[in-house]
Amino acid sequence: MLAANSFTGNMEYELAFTSDSLAYSVVVSNYKTGSGSLRVIDGNNITVYSEPLQSNKVLAFTQTNKGIPKRIKFLFNEFFGTINLGLVKSST
Repeated sequence: MLAANSFTGNMEYELAFTSDSLAYSVVVSNYKTGSGSLRVIDGNNITVYSEPLQSNKVLAFTQTNKGIPKRIKFLFNEFFGTINLGLVKSST
């Protein structure tokens, strides 16, 4: 979870998935201003999933055959809101 008040910055995290069958949950709440985005990237630096984070939203879905995620990147510019993200291996 990230709760931000006019946050500007970039964050990147390494992931340890061995499957491309994934379940995503993305929730943006209390959004007021600014911009944000997330990108999930595979080992070849190809985007597996991307999402703008510039409005309140609730997303939940599964995804297969798009690549095995190795990194996740967040980019924010004066972002004000709360983000909850879940990314797990799917059983499908």
